[in-house]
Amino acid sequence: MDSRSQTIDAVRLFCNLLVVLLHASAAFQYVPRQGVEYGVWSFLCGGLAPVLLPTLFFLSGYLLFRNYTNAVYGRKIWSRVKRLAVPYLAWNALFVVVYLVFSAVVPRLAMRVNQFGLDTLAGCVEKVASLTVHPIDGPLWFVRTLFVFALFAPVLVWLFRKLPVWAVGGLVVLLIGGTALFPQQAEAMRMTYPTYALAAFITGGGAATYSFDVFAFFRRFRWPCLVVSLVAMVGLFAMQEFVGPVHPTVWTVLLLLTIPLFWTVAEPLTRLLSARWIQTWGMPASFFIYAGHFLFASTLLHLVAPYLTFTHGKLTVLCLIFVGLGIPVCVLAHWIGRRIAPRLIKVFDATL
Repeated sequence: MDSRSQTIDAVRLFCNLLVVLLHASAAFQYVPRQGVEYGVWSFLCGGLAPVLLPTLFFLSGYLLFRNYTNAVYGRKIWSRVKRLAVPYLAWNALFVVVYLVFSAVVPRLAMRVNQFGLDTLAGCVEKVASLTVHPIDGPLWFVRTLFVFALFAPVLVWLFRKLPVWAVGGLVVLLIGGTALFPQQAEAMRMTYPTYALAAFITGGGAATYSFDVFAFFRRFRWPCLVVSLVAMVGLFAMQEFVGPVHPTVWTVLLLLTIPLFWTVAEPLTRLLSARWIQTWGMPASFFIYAGHFLFASTLLHLVAPYLTFTHGKLTVLCLIFVGLGIPVCVLAHWIGRRIAPRLIKVFDATL
């Protein structure tokens, strides 16, 4: 494996781990939302972790359009059917089954069954296969959005080849500007097909089509990119925490400006994640962690939280359980699955 592939794999794995940190914010419901401890975890979960989303959309666009021709469109889409669509359906179906089976003995799940309408076939199908309703396995909205974007690859590649770079850049600017004209619609699509996701996907795809070496660019201009990304990340978090709801246009621009962040630290990140035990255990379970933590880590959190009666340090303990214990449990479940049912586990870890 060449150094660029190692870097891409490292950043992707890091982002898949960060999504667990993002959802560790579920622990906030069990503590008062105040104090230094809450502030630290709020920044980690709501400031740092969300950077993974534009980063992955950008990377996905780059990988799809690298060496792309319409002749390989069918092969690329079939690959994404196996790696995105099938796991998406499988995980959501599994969640529906778990909710229905255990709702009789777990009040929290019974509440969710009622909330999601899982007591009807239409409600179940909607939570498993809808293109617009938020999936029952929450993190998989990203997978669905990415798959839908990939379907339009021929249209995008036509634009890349027919238009000069500045015109494609202008289209991205117009796309972002649309959030100013239609802020309510942009807000409503934040968890389905958000503007920043499409803008990041197009930017990554354009970079690949025009043979622009983004990795060399981020490496060469590491410090300016790092500063801009950090300012955007901290600024967005501060606005959300201390000002209130951020206008969709500002939110989109600041989120897009965080894309270079992880690439500026890609070299030390790659060295850190190249440890043999991480490559042996973590890398094969990367997608499984992304999709499965919503089940395994959440279960651990909600089992333990009611029994913790102390206040100081409670949030830290809960977040560490969610992340520090949730990830190993996912890895262990993946390892057991590969031993017991290796063909079946391929459906859930996106390796079909």
